[in-house]
Amino acid sequence: MRGAVPGRLSEFQAGRRAARRALAALGLPPVALPMGQDRAPIWPPGICGSIAHASSLAVAVVSRSGAVGVDLEEDAALDPDLWSTICSDREMDRLPLADRGLYLRRIFAAKEAVFKAQRAENRVMFGFEAVEVTLVETGFDAQFLSECGAFPAGSKVHGALVPVAGMILAGVFA
Repeated sequence: MRGAVPGRLSEFQAGRRAARRALAALGLPPVALPMGQDRAPIWPPGICGSIAHASSLAVAVVSRSGAVGVDLEEDAALDPDLWSTICSDREMDRLPLADRGLYLRRIFAAKEAVFKAQRAENRVMFGFEAVEVTLVETGFDAQFLSECGAFPAGSKVHGALVPVAGMILAGVFA
């Protein structure tokens, strides 16, 4: 994080503090969480985790038994210039016209959480087009359109979307 602006450094540090608290909740001692080449945290052996931070909030989740992913985004409309990058026409067609940008922000957060829900040993990079998200009353359903690491094509993941202090929190346990 050398050379990071103070605000970005503060968010990064808050995320790491949240991660250490989450690890402590599992009974693990405080450990350094270095950043891997893909910028994801390197978790202790046997642990899968995810960190998200935005504005003045930071959150972390950890698990011994499954992959977890979390994202935190401002609960505001997504810039229309990004819509076609984030969503397919099919995803877009399922959204109401009113407040479409807000719904797109939720889909963005969902896809970020799904991406982060990968264990280090089989993590792969994939784009927004690899996962199709449907917003549902309890959060979202995500379906993989192609094989992505441990997720075979056609596999589905359910996640939660929760409004928190002007933000939208997306979470996945896979």
